[in-house]
Amino acid sequence: MPNLKFSISIPVLNAEKYLEPCLATIYSQDYPAELIEVLIVDAGSTDATLDIAKKYKTKIFVNPRGLGEYGMQIAVRNATGELLIMFAADNGLVGNDWLKKVTNIFSTRPDLSCLWGKMIAAKDDPAVMRYYELIQSEPLAQF
Repeated sequence: MPNLKFSISIPVLNAEKYLEPCLATIYSQDYPAELIEVLIVDAGSTDATLDIAKKYKTKIFVNPRGLGEYGMQIAVRNATGELLIMFAADNGLVGNDWLKKVTNIFSTRPDLSCLWGKMIAAKDDPAVMRYYELIQSEPLAQF
């Protein structure tokens, strides 16, 4: 089964609290490093966000319009991967084989155009996020 190239879009604004753990989950994947492209789209951070991003192999872009939606547009225009992951700085990949699992799904199901992963809330996440984690197994929550 061939490996697919991933482009991971992360719009940021003063995300120093979250970005390092986020990037660590991406770059600790048991997956060829040359097939992982991380696009950091910064909306004007004034903290250490960009210093953290520069510690990793990332491509950094400026988001002059500030909103995350515009950051995603910038990333989409610059992405070179076969699969695009829309991410946030406070997200993380679970396990070191997440990219392999996704590659396997798309390789065996060429009819798929997108995939949604199960959200796992952290213990310190707001109550609404922990609640969403609980209800996502409810069939009506799938729509």
